[in-house]
Amino acid sequence: MTAEVMKEIRFFEEKYRMTLSELEEEGLPDNADYEMHEDYILWHHWSEGGSK
Repeated sequence: MTAEVMKEIRFFEEKYRMTLSELEEEGLPDNADYEMHEDYILWHHWSEGGSK
């Protein structure tokens, strides 16, 4: 993984205080807002290497 990819993944891990795997295991909260849904999509993008 590139430094940029790691930086983006770390941003989401710090923002939500969990890893993407943990979030997927727990599922999005029922009260997840638009921003969290968008972050979830971007988080997946970066976890797959940030390829376009």
